[in-house]
Amino acid sequence: MRRQRETLEAKCAGLGPEQLAERAVEPSTISLLGLVRHMARVERGWFRQCVEGEDVATLFRGPGNMDGEWGEAVGPSSTTAGGSGTCAPCSGT
Repeated sequence: MRRQRETLEAKCAGLGPEQLAERAVEPSTISLLGLVRHMARVERGWFRQCVEGEDVATLFRGPGNMDGEWGEAVGPSSTTAGGSGTCAPCSGT
């Protein structure tokens, strides 16, 4: 997991919010920001819900919006929303 995080961090280094939110290829909704948000959501699910048994809300998704981490990753306000610090227990993996 560390390697995936380091690779994503390297790809995002030095980019501004607009660059992070830029879509790879139209009509795809995938962006580097979307990948960061996806990684935060998946890690939170595994470590806080599955491993720790916590009852926490799912990040970036909701009823009728199963692609929230991708589709809503469109600008500066969505750059860091919700993902900070969610995976501290797994930082050594």
